[in-house]
Amino acid sequence: MKNDQERENKLKEAVRDVLSTVCRKDENGVFYEEIYADRDTLDACTLKKICNDDYPREKFWELLDECYRDCEWDYADNVIKRVLEDEAVAELIENLAEDEVRELIRDQFYVKYPAKHYLAQDVLVDLIVDTGDLNYDFTSNSIGGHYNASDDSIPEEASLLWLARQQGYKKSELKKALADKGNAQSPLLKSIYRETLNCSTHMNALVFLVKMTLEEYFTLHDGINKERERNKSCYLSERTGRGYLVLSKDTTCGLYDSWNGSGSILEIKLEKDVRLPFRCIASADHDGCHSYGIREIYGCGSDLWSDNAVKLIRPMKKAA
Repeated sequence: MKNDQERENKLKEAVRDVLSTVCRKDENGVFYEEIYADRDTLDACTLKKICNDDYPREKFWELLDECYRDCEWDYADNVIKRVLEDEAVAELIENLAEDEVRELIRDQFYVKYPAKHYLAQDVLVDLIVDTGDLNYDFTSNSIGGHYNASDDSIPEEASLLWLARQQGYKKSELKKALADKGNAQSPLLKSIYRETLNCSTHMNALVFLVKMTLEEYFTLHDGINKERERNKSCYLSERTGRGYLVLSKDTTCGLYDSWNGSGSILEIKLEKDVRLPFRCIASADHDGCHSYGIREIYGCGSDLWSDNAVKLIRPMKKAA
């Protein structure tokens, strides 16, 4: 029994010696072999499957497993084969069952999926804002120069009003700028009027267009999911989530109607960085995952989505 244990220990040591030449070590000192990514980016179909899932991070790993499961076996078999070719190992495995030997070797390393490669991929995220106006199919933004604006009133739930307040303006200041047809000194208030003037449909949501890595996208959704129960109400005042993200003042922003395949000029001029609470986000997904995408509507490329727009993602520490 003692001799068998000594032999097994020697075999494990010999196996690790070979693995040190054919594999890498992770931060915990464990040997691994990493699968080479067979494509530069995830395709649109895969991104849709990920974004349309309630838990996109888990869906990503599920799809990665489906894609690379067979490849994992091939990589593992190749490593085992190289270990078995070593003379020191060959001497120690005489008279041992092949399955037993392969299992012993397999226990000394793992095969890593190329997740890091895809997690660094840029995603074109449409951050749709809901400050209570989703409950009205976003018709609350039909104000100012909009063809369907019946008077000078501004609904309290309008996300354009929320934005003006977030940027430091009062409701009365926005109302005056809209009534004066954009004749205001403020670039923000002037651009809000122009944005409403150039709408051709009536279900326009406020949207921020940002590029973020897939890893950042998952971090954002983890935070949104954590406080989902807190933010179920149609009314913003009843939502109690505390997570938020900070967007650069250079972020592309405007009105977008995904239901009718339309929108405005997407040229609202922010004057300072935006603190966007998770409780104010109706959806945050890759463009085109829901109804008509912006690229489909406008015939544009990815340049419309702002680089380095996300300055901070701050999830709440504890859920309800």
